[in-house]
Amino acid sequence: MSKSTAHHIRLRIASEHDLSDFVGAEARLSVSRDGERVLVSWSTASGIDYLETEGGAWSEVFSHLHESSEAALAFWDLLERRLRP
Repeated sequence: MSKSTAHHIRLRIASEHDLSDFVGAEARLSVSRDGERVLVSWSTASGIDYLETEGGAWSEVFSHLHESSEAALAFWDLLERRLRP
């Protein structure tokens, strides 16, 4: 005799932001725990570009130049930590 357990999840939209047209195809999306802040980052030939929400609108695009893939991974980790301390 098998016993099944049901798990329930409740989802809701915490905020909504249109994604800019210039974001790279392989973008990384990071969302704060409360859903109020969003950060989008993507690789470029010379580094990482990113933008984030500020008061309901997207910020300007910021660029971080890097010399190696290890540096890029470390920077992506730092960006994640900004939203999830």
